[in-house]
Amino acid sequence: MRLFVAYCIMYIDIQEADSLKVKRNLLRSVKQRIRHDFNVSIAETGLLHTPVKGMLAAVSVSADRQYLEGQMSKMLDAVERRFPGRLADNELIVRHIEE
Repeated sequence: MRLFVAYCIMYIDIQEADSLKVKRNLLRSVKQRIRHDFNVSIAETGLLHTPVKGMLAAVSVSADRQYLEGQMSKMLDAVERRFPGRLADNELIVRHIEE
């Protein structure tokens, strides 16, 4: 059985957020859009107490490695469109899970 897990960690600069409430509202809208458009699990996973920076992690599972790589690449493009110039860094990992 072939099983792959892809996870992507995204670091987002949100300079216009002057409070945690504003930051969380912005990130919530991104998470909802990504969940709907890409069928991935996504959560705010770090930098929780910093108003001007956010960290999101998305995870997906498939039997097709190329599908996962393409899905995550498209997801990163969507985040870049939602926050032009704000995607400070990202890390994409695809792992093969053995039985």
